[in-house]
Amino acid sequence: MNYIKKVFSSYWGISLICILITGIILSAKTILDIDVGFHLRGGEWILQNMQFHKFDVFTYTVNQNEYIAIHWLYQVLIFLIYQAFSYIGLSIFNIILTFLVFLCLIYIFKINNVNPLNISVCLLIFIIGSEFRFVFRPEIITWIFTLMTLIIMELYYREKKNLIFLLPIIFMLWVNLHGLYYIGIFFVFTYLISIFTHKKYFDKKLFLWGIFSVLALLINPYFLKGITFPFYLA
Repeated sequence: MNYIKKVFSSYWGISLICILITGIILSAKTILDIDVGFHLRGGEWILQNMQFHKFDVFTYTVNQNEYIAIHWLYQVLIFLIYQAFSYIGLSIFNIILTFLVFLCLIYIFKINNVNPLNISVCLLIFIIGSEFRFVFRPEIITWIFTLMTLIIMELYYREKKNLIFLLPIIFMLWVNLHGLYYIGIFFVFTYLISIFTHKKYFDKKLFLWGIFSVLALLINPYFLKGITFPFYLA
């Protein structure tokens, strides 16, 4: 809290607040992405049939083809929000997720004790470079989980705070919400290599929780196929 007070009470505090407000406003867009209807229908189908997709029920000519709904939990979540609050609910949901991204970024700055000027510059560059991606898409889940993974690893690496037991939970959710979970796995083992390189010892605890995180990816409706599907697409 002292760091947050210091940042927002500095000369750059007002500019930082303005930048954050700008980012939130830019995330409050009309939902135009063509995949939204597909995701809503996917969530509706899962809830109606109380099962996960096995075949492509959406394409008339290839109903017999195998289909893996890698975003199934995201689809169910946004369909429930849509059912309760219509499209305005989805827009508010997207704003909340975008705000969470900014909070995670600021917390990473806090861990590294970044000064307010550099925070403002970095966030401004982030908004300018990423504004066109502030749309209603499941990839924002990957933004959040990537930043959460980095926060946990930074706290462990720099402040010796042991929150790495949360990593398997993050990856279990991640694999059922979006397919770019391997970015987080890459970061975990990059920190393991960094500790070995710079601190000259093999961190067995981090390695063990890294393995648990990989195993947590198996907790999805499609087991091994669910894990390998993003690589198949690539």
